[in-house]
Amino acid sequence: MSNQLPELDCEKPFVSYSINYEDVLIRRIFSRKVDGFFVDVGAEHPCLGNDFYSLYMLGWTGINIEPNEHYFKLLKEHRPRDRNMQRALSDVGGQHIVFFEVENTGLSTCDEKQAAASVDKGFKVIRHNVVTSTLKDVFEEAQPAHIDVLKVDVEGFEERVLLGNDWSTYRPSIVMVEATLPQTSERRPTNIKHDLEKLGYRQIHFDGLNDIFAEKEFVVPADATMPPNVFDNFIPAEVAALRDANASLKTNFADAETYVHSLESERGVLVATTSDLNQHNRHLIRASHQSSTAAHFAREVALASIRGKMDELLAILAAGPMPLSQGQRRRLQPMSEQALEQVSREENATATPGQSVVKSSEPVAPGNELVPAELRFELLMARLQAMDAANSRLVNDIEDLRHENRRLLASTSQLQGENLSLRRALGPAYAVSEELSVIHSWLEAQREGDPSSRKRSVSSEHRIALEEPSDTERRLQAVYMSTSWRVTKPLRAVGRLLKR
Repeated sequence: MSNQLPELDCEKPFVSYSINYEDVLIRRIFSRKVDGFFVDVGAEHPCLGNDFYSLYMLGWTGINIEPNEHYFKLLKEHRPRDRNMQRALSDVGGQHIVFFEVENTGLSTCDEKQAAASVDKGFKVIRHNVVTSTLKDVFEEAQPAHIDVLKVDVEGFEERVLLGNDWSTYRPSIVMVEATLPQTSERRPTNIKHDLEKLGYRQIHFDGLNDIFAEKEFVVPADATMPPNVFDNFIPAEVAALRDANASLKTNFADAETYVHSLESERGVLVATTSDLNQHNRHLIRASHQSSTAAHFAREVALASIRGKMDELLAILAAGPMPLSQGQRRRLQPMSEQALEQVSREENATATPGQSVVKSSEPVAPGNELVPAELRFELLMARLQAMDAANSRLVNDIEDLRHENRRLLASTSQLQGENLSLRRALGPAYAVSEELSVIHSWLEAQREGDPSSRKRSVSSEHRIALEEPSDTERRLQAVYMSTSWRVTKPLRAVGRLLKR
C-alpha cells in the first residue's frame, strides 16, 4: 500500500448561485469552459438564484430577457457585459398580452392560470399590459455567433417560448427547461420533449426541476449527468458568503487584537506616567511639609518674640528648620558691653537714611542684645500682625458668645414655658397626691394601733371616712396595693418635687 496522499484540487472553489446547482452541471458539461455564451429567458435577479452569474464571473456572456422592470434595472446595473432586454416572449410576436408580476417572488408569468394559483396562495399580483416578442426576434437582433446554453424558466409559458424560435437557424448546444409546477416536484404536462426530439435534440438529464436536452451533434462528457458532488470543487453561494463573513470577522479580530496591544502599550505608558506623577506628588507633599515646617518655625519665632522670651527665641532660632550658617551663629553669640557700644558706633557712622539703627544710648532689654536690628524690626511686624489676628479672634469669640447667650436665653424661655405648662397639667395630681398622703398616714396609724395619732393626722374632712366600717378600710388598702397606685408613684414624686 502506498503511503503517498492523493493529490487534491487546491484551486479556488467554484461558487454556485443556482438554486438547484444547475450552474455546476453546465460547467461540467462544457468541461469548465470560460468563454461560453448563454441565453437566459426569465433571468430575474442578476445574482441571487441566477443560473449564469457564476459563469459570468468566469468570463461567460449572454442575453438576459426579463419583463419585470425591477429585475431588468438590476440586470443592467450588475451585468454590464451582457445584453439585457425587457421583453415578454411568446410563440407569436406583436401580440398584446398581460404579464402578471407576482410581487417579490420568482413566480411572475404570462400564464393566467398560474397567476390565479399565486393569488390563491396569498401573493400580491400586479397586471402589466405588454407586447410580445419571440426567440427568433431576439436572435435576429443580437446575431450571436453560437449559443452554448438556452435556459427557459417562465412559470408555465415555456412551451410557447420555445415554439417562437427558428430552430433551423439558431440551434443551442444545450436547452434547459423548467419542467415542474411552481414550488413543487410535480411535472407539468407539455409536448416540449416530443417537439425537441423531432428537432434533433435528446434528453440527457432531469435534475428534479429541469429537463436538460443536448443537440444531436453535441458531445456530452461521460460524467456530465452525475449529481453535483465533491469532485466538482464547488460551494454554495451561502457558504461562500459565510466564509467571507468569517474572513472579515477574523480580520476584524486581528485588528481588534492589534488595537488591544496598542491599548496595552498605551496603558504601560500611562502607568509609567502615573508613577512619575505619584512620585512628583510625593515630592510636592514633602515640599508642602517643609513649607508647613517653615511656617510653623516662623509662627514659633513670632510667638516667642511677642511673649518677650528671648531665651526661647534663641533656642528656636538655633534649632530652626535648617542648619544655621557660621555667620548666623556668630551673630547669635552674646556680646559684651564694649562690643555692643562698638557695633552701635559703627552702625551710626554707616547708617543710610531710612535704615533701622540700634543706638547705644537706647535701653536694651535683657537678651535683646543678641538680636540684630533687621530681625528685631521683622519681629515687631510679626508681633503687630499676631496682635491684629488675636484681636480678630477675640471679636469673633465675642460675637459667638453673644450668639450663644441669645440661644441660651431662648432655651431658658422655652423651659419656663414648658415648666408652666407642666405645673398646670399636674395641678389635679397635686390635690390627689395630698389626699393620698393623708390616707396613707391614716393607714400607717391603723397598722400601729394608735387611734390618737390617727385622729391627729387626719383632717376634719376625712374623719367621717375614718368612722366607716372596716369594709372601707379594706377598700383603701386595696387601692394602696393596686397597680394604678404603683404606676402613679413617679407622678406623685414629681409633684412633690415641683411643690418644693
